[in-house]
Amino acid sequence: MSRVRYLLLSWAALAALLIGGCPDFTFVVDPPITVRVINDTDFEVDPGIEYGRTTANLRWLDVGILAPGEFIDVDFDCAQLGVLTATDSTQLGFAVDYVLDPLPLFLLDVDYFCGELIVFEFVGNGLDFDVYVDAGGENIY
Repeated sequence: MSRVRYLLLSWAALAALLIGGCPDFTFVVDPPITVRVINDTDFEVDPGIEYGRTTANLRWLDVGILAPGEFIDVDFDCAQLGVLTATDSTQLGFAVDYVLDPLPLFLLDVDYFCGELIVFEFVGNGLDFDVYVDAGGENIY
């Protein structure tokens, strides 16, 4: 009698799945973060941007040297970009290179969020060389 009961229960479960459909096992994935680096100066710029999951494992963002007017976009998985900064950002002048002071550490869920566009815009020439950082349309540095 127990075999008949198990058979009926399994048929009932199959009928419930066919009528109700299978459960949805989709996983939520955070949208990527895009880092845009813009050279809005008259000289080449080495941006010196660093990123990582934590401050202990920062890596250089290897975008190379940007020509005047050039920009580049780099997409990151949200989990890869827990910390973002720029150190030793350099404008390569004719006779003299200009190096910026290190930027503060920008933190995920504090200064920027998953799915946002983060823009490092290098402006000015020579002693006026500087960088502006925007995240999600708001200036953060």
